[in-house]
Amino acid sequence: MGEQTSYLIKISCRIAIFLFFLPLSVLAQSEGTGFTADRPGATTGPDVIPKGRQQWETGVGYQHIRMEGLETYSWTLNTTLLRFGISDYAELRLQGDWNKTGGDIYKYNGPANVAIGTKVRLFDGWKFVPEVSLLGNVYVPSKHYDLMPDNWSGELDLLCQNQLTS
Repeated sequence: MGEQTSYLIKISCRIAIFLFFLPLSVLAQSEGTGFTADRPGATTGPDVIPKGRQQWETGVGYQHIRMEGLETYSWTLNTTLLRFGISDYAELRLQGDWNKTGGDIYKYNGPANVAIGTKVRLFDGWKFVPEVSLLGNVYVPSKHYDLMPDNWSGELDLLCQNQLTS
């Protein structure tokens, strides 16, 4: 009985959190809000969210690999990206994944790819010259979890985009 009660409490909390954030997702889709989406866990275009805006992007993923007679699967149960607009040309970012991995040789359940970063818009673009932004992430280390680095590490990406037609 205790396990069922605990399970129901967890499900109820998740539903409550979903319902709490539902109005924000509807607001983000309305016309004229300047909504710009990145893909959590991926490098995308140079768009930066406006000053004062906060945005939460999330998703799930699945990967199944069969190679040389061995099988591995990986569920990304929650990949999340939080974006905070600090100016019209810069945003702060916090991203992380929760993975469940299994297969013939490797099993893991825990956080992965936790990063703190920023995206700065460098150039707005002009005629054939593309829009340019710089994306920098610092990955948080952990000796406890297998899918996180043992030491601090970083990533720096130059993002370019040019609209071909109107």
